[in-house]
Amino acid sequence: MNCANLLTLYERVADAPDAVPKLRRFVLDLAVRGKLVEQDPNDDPASGILSRIAKEKIHYGSLKKCHRGKINDEPVALPYKLPESWKCVALSKVFIYDAGTKRNPATLDPTYWLLELEDIEKHTGNLLSRRLVASRDSKSTKSEFKKGDILLGKLAPYLNKVLVADKNGYSTTEIVAIRPIIPLNAHYCAMALRSPDFVEYVTRLGQGTTMPRLRTVDALRAPFPLPPIAEQRRIVAKANELLALCDKLEDSRIRREETRDRLTRASFARLGKPDADLDTFRAHARFAINVLPKVTARSDQIDRLRQTILALAVCGRLVEQDPRDEPAESLLQFLASNKTQFSKTKKSQSLSALKQELSDQIPYRLPLGWEWSTVGEICSKTGSGSTPRGGQAAYKSSGVPFLRSQNIHDEGLQLSDVAFIDKQMHKRMSGTAVLAGDLLLNITGGSIGRCSLVPDDLGPANISQHVSIVRTKIDGSQRFLHYWIRAPYIQKLMIDEQTGAGRGGLPKYKMDQFPVPLPPLGEQQRIVAKVNELMELCNDMETKLFSREIIDSSLLDSIIYNSLNSMNFRRNSVHH
Repeated sequence: MNCANLLTLYERVADAPDAVPKLRRFVLDLAVRGKLVEQDPNDDPASGILSRIAKEKIHYGSLKKCHRGKINDEPVALPYKLPESWKCVALSKVFIYDAGTKRNPATLDPTYWLLELEDIEKHTGNLLSRRLVASRDSKSTKSEFKKGDILLGKLAPYLNKVLVADKNGYSTTEIVAIRPIIPLNAHYCAMALRSPDFVEYVTRLGQGTTMPRLRTVDALRAPFPLPPIAEQRRIVAKANELLALCDKLEDSRIRREETRDRLTRASFARLGKPDADLDTFRAHARFAINVLPKVTARSDQIDRLRQTILALAVCGRLVEQDPRDEPAESLLQFLASNKTQFSKTKKSQSLSALKQELSDQIPYRLPLGWEWSTVGEICSKTGSGSTPRGGQAAYKSSGVPFLRSQNIHDEGLQLSDVAFIDKQMHKRMSGTAVLAGDLLLNITGGSIGRCSLVPDDLGPANISQHVSIVRTKIDGSQRFLHYWIRAPYIQKLMIDEQTGAGRGGLPKYKMDQFPVPLPPLGEQQRIVAKVNELMELCNDMETKLFSREIIDSSLLDSIIYNSLNSMNFRRNSVHH
């Protein structure tokens, strides 16, 4: 395997989202299976290493001086065949496991460095940070390690965190020091402990536990592929060359994605600018359509496209205006003249007074036939629910659905974990009873802004204090208002207008003042139809993107599998 081969492989699978991480694992796989460099018959074979280790153990006097406790020198079998000059041995055969001396924190040398798991970069083994004992909390027991030790994270989430110590120091006890009994190439040893086979071995043994970790008894039996020492050096040199190429490929991919992101943001931002004149808007639309394949290559970019569609919908750019539509002003005049029909407690403003009040806060210009209004003017009911008397103890296994924030989603109500209250409780909470066509809006916490349209077939239901009802006076406007609530401008406004400490929330008086861009009713229906059509296209794009990612990832797995099984270096008569 050389750089040209790796580049050829990458070019075949570059679109796979995990291409570079899998190539890194492929290089490590080749390294520990004897397929990265050719074997040299002039090398002293691994059996010679084991003979030297046996003599060293005699020098120690007993195995127990190398290992604490019972020793098991029988390795777990590897699922593949190693070259003839290699040996598969148990980790305990060639290493002192957990070699670090346990130290009381009061006895630590403040000039030594103190290593924590967060200091080691996953997958690469690079040291991200080196801090001295004096700069860290040292209240718990620490392990003292020596220069040349291989330092391994024992917890399952950190199994790929392996580092070769370049000087003496201390570590937390979640990092174990593994010390070769005789000098080996420490960087090869670290690669072997980061290899997919070793990680899979530890992960498999740790399944079923809350925090899987490498137990000492399992570590001592872990299979370690031992090459000749000279080949270890060649493997490290070649692996470093290929892994450096992987780093360059990843950097290139990151830069490409950053460029694509900038193009995506610029394209959709220009397209969603509500104040652009018609010719400028059309030019931006043509540009966005031309670059669409490039700016929708990831699911988050498709989400941005969805947001742009909603922004266009609520500023009158998604469908053309029809002069035959009855203007929105007529709707507002009707509401003003029939104010007692909709509310007995709230006096609606006159249309002229409303326009005057909104003149200083409208966010953008509207097309002809549209009018600015407010949530409070066009809605007969806004406001949150409440907690049933008794709290969760009032919940029943069946009855009237009690809708909480986790049930409210933009795509619709999710009722898999819905709570229930009895009919008597629902009757006492009649002020927050839900009707078909209501909009239910989350007004607190991390899900603020999520909004569901209540379907006709839901039946009786009620809401918690974290959910608000938004009930419009204009029959037929519910779906347009649903898209308006989900549009970027209003989503940002809701987050900005939260009040209160901790979880925060959107108060009713703030929500009632939100400006609403109101199109003619006929145009609302055309907007809703167009948004539905485009959202379906986005869903289709996302499905195809997901399928392509699966295909690309499967292709990469297949190519790597075939490569691992087809590459087979033989003993070479030429010394390298």
